[in-house]
Amino acid sequence: MDQQVTYSDDEVIVQYLKLRTVKNLRAEQRKQEDARIDLAMETLENMMLARLNERGAQNTKTESGTAYKKTTAKCTVTDFDLLLNYIRDHGAWSLLTKHVSKEEVKTIVELTRSPPPGVDWQPITKVYFNKA
Repeated sequence: MDQQVTYSDDEVIVQYLKLRTVKNLRAEQRKQEDARIDLAMETLENMMLARLNERGAQNTKTESGTAYKKTTAKCTVTDFDLLLNYIRDHGAWSLLTKHVSKEEVKTIVELTRSPPPGVDWQPITKVYFNKA
């Protein structure tokens, strides 16, 4: 017989909540384990970076593998209005990316029953479960 027919609504909710609890516990355990691994990996990275810096080297190659330095950057906007003025003044439109605020689009859709031009809006309905 089909499970949807044999389980009452209450039984479906109970089973779902049990599985979600197990999944969340496992995720938390994994998160704690990964944090320890991440700390150990960070320690080894710092150790190797210090060695490369002491040698004035960009990389080192061994029988087991290669370690190398690579410079990256973190970039966040601290003053959007100031940035926007710079973009306009210098024609630097390539600094912007193509994203819109989901909440703002939702507000417009609720007011006008359609998204702004050039935006695809697809509401998704899901079922969620909460404990009583």
